[in-house]
Amino acid sequence: MSPVGKRVTIRSLLPSILAAVLMPGVLRAAEVSDPNSPRVASLSIQPSRIDPAAKDDTLMPKSGELTEGNAATFYTKAIKALPKDLDMYPVWGWLKTPLQDLPRGQAQMVMTRVKATLDLLHQGARCRSCKWPRFTPEATASGEAEYRHLTCLLCIKARLEITRGQYDEALDTIRTGLAVSKHVGEAPSIMQGRIGVSMASVSLLPLEDLAQAKNAPNLYRAFHALPRPLVDMEKAIASDEISQVAGTVMKQQVEGLYEKLRATMKQLDANVAALECVETLRHFAAGHDGRLPAKLSDIADLQIPSNPTTDKPFTYRVEGSKAILEPSVPKGGLPLHSTRYEITVTH
Repeated sequence: MSPVGKRVTIRSLLPSILAAVLMPGVLRAAEVSDPNSPRVASLSIQPSRIDPAAKDDTLMPKSGELTEGNAATFYTKAIKALPKDLDMYPVWGWLKTPLQDLPRGQAQMVMTRVKATLDLLHQGARCRSCKWPRFTPEATASGEAEYRHLTCLLCIKARLEITRGQYDEALDTIRTGLAVSKHVGEAPSIMQGRIGVSMASVSLLPLEDLAQAKNAPNLYRAFHALPRPLVDMEKAIASDEISQVAGTVMKQQVEGLYEKLRATMKQLDANVAALECVETLRHFAAGHDGRLPAKLSDIADLQIPSNPTTDKPFTYRVEGSKAILEPSVPKGGLPLHSTRYEITVTH
């Protein structure tokens, strides 16, 4: 296609592209009743001290696992391998089901059906590089649902593994989900970038289950080692073709779009940092007879992460036996992209 033809195509799609990218995060929207309120997660955490002698758990594939190949090729194959008659509606419901109520038999049947897809995702997530084809708005928009389904399936697999006490396997599955999200989110397309951030946000959910699982390892160091931003869309924004063809009025909307995208990046990092704080609480409780600290600064032997949206400490308070860890929404962000944690300790 000639440069002129390419411009005409993108310009004609500008309104629909902006509407799609500015749409509130569909992966989070289903979890909250009020889009102006954060998601509320009630966690009954298991005390777990950081063991300096234990092997380092990571939340990204380890360098020794990485292979040559193009991750994007594996992801395309993974989508094609999905059974055409797979009903994802109940599967998405299992993502919000309390872990003890997860229908293990049904979930395992689905995992068996999608094994080829899961294997391809595992391979792609461990590729050193991910080279996406040229930005195509139509293809990106049509593939969004499939990418969302991939994330959901990986989360259900991790949840199943947690119910069986297979924590190493669950962590490996979570690593796959976060690596796939990062690859998708750092594609040279802001539409894919938005999808990748949403995927990463959902990929964090099984880590809430792990924090509540008996004898699960403390993942403070694993969270602390994650890259910031977890999903970096700056390259996609810098090379974005939309801004190159937008008129003066549309450019204002495009700049507003970029502000919102950067806000979702910061909010994702805030969700990661909040979960890191949860791990510090597990560590503190293990050394203080199951008690929670009156304030985060009472955890003197660990570096407490700041809230990336404010560069200040997280809002934290104790109400009776429950601690509240509250989010702060960045400029241009939406409350539904954040999580308010209500935390108790399992004794």
